[in-house]
Amino acid sequence: MTPITLDVRTWAQVPRHPVAVILANVLLPLVGIVVGGWLTYFLNVRSRQRTYVEDLYNKAISAVMAARNSVDYVATIGPPEHSVSDDAWRELGDWFILQGLKNWWTNLHAAHDALAQVQPYQPAIAGLLPVTIDQGHKDVEGIIRLLLDGREQARRRRQRWNGAHPAS
Repeated sequence: MTPITLDVRTWAQVPRHPVAVILANVLLPLVGIVVGGWLTYFLNVRSRQRTYVEDLYNKAISAVMAARNSVDYVATIGPPEHSVSDDAWRELGDWFILQGLKNWWTNLHAAHDALAQVQPYQPAIAGLLPVTIDQGHKDVEGIIRLLLDGREQARRRRQRWNGAHPAS
């Protein structure tokens, strides 16, 4: 019977083919980076698609509240405690009124845009638009209530689609 001898060499001593070296040192890390990047992208896109409608509702709620709060922008300005000439105070008041109207107008248009994006998912909002300066706070609570209800329905649909149980 002949004894079995084992070839005991370290990794550095084993002869390697140049193609294997290229594969091990260059291509495998690149493939790992590409696969990892693709997996991260795929999971992120999938997560964003699941919450897209809820994000539209959240955007609309915040835009409507910003428009509502910007109506009272000028009313919160009071005269200073130190003495200011009447002309300077009037000029400052005119500037505040102009800035308040610009702010309100910008916020109102942002709210209309956000509500228009939500309208396909919540058609009842169409009857409450457009909001004008004459309406002031008219039925903003109704719009917010509709948006909150719609967001909750979208959340329940997403949870039902994912197989999760809605939180109580």
